[in-house]
Amino acid sequence: MWFIFALTAAALFGVGQAVVKKSQIMLSPLIDNFLAMLIQVLFIAPLMWYMGIQPHLIITLLPYALIVSSFFICFYYVIGQGQVSLTATLLSTYPMITVLLSVFFLQEQLNLLQIFAIIFIVLGSFLLVYPQKSVISKKHNYSWIVWGTAGALLLGIADFLVEIATLKGDVRTFTYLMALIYPPLLFVGFLTKMAGKCLGRT
Repeated sequence: MWFIFALTAAALFGVGQAVVKKSQIMLSPLIDNFLAMLIQVLFIAPLMWYMGIQPHLIITLLPYALIVSSFFICFYYVIGQGQVSLTATLLSTYPMITVLLSVFFLQEQLNLLQIFAIIFIVLGSFLLVYPQKSVISKKHNYSWIVWGTAGALLLGIADFLVEIATLKGDVRTFTYLMALIYPPLLFVGFLTKMAGKCLGRT
């Protein structure tokens, strides 16, 4: 059963990246984040509350929710950089980061199948990018490597922190906190963007 859920999540994640990239033809990353915030506040937070949260875990889970939400907000800025098929390829390697962090910090053991899976992730990423190598070379634009790697690190670390948070608490309370933290974080991002514009005019 876990494999079906994992495969469905991977498919939805891939479709989501393409949709976000397409939407950024008309929308900025800030607007994308705003729409995501509306979904979380209007739908996800009430649903988690209805399903039942554990208030005594809020203080424990709050730092994790704050960091993870901050990293997820950056996702819309990363996916908007470079060609989506290239940037998204590197982004899709983020589970490998999560696994490696779990091995080093949580002392989780990898079996032979998981080791082969990590190897296939790296090999698959190379094979997806290789056919476009000539196009990349002509344009001399390798910024997608920086953005894709940064995005993979952010999502991998975020996924790892989610794992720790759920071990210390429960999924519903953590998801509820993330939904509530999104609006103030987005507001700070908006103020930062406005401040940058003002400083750029002076």
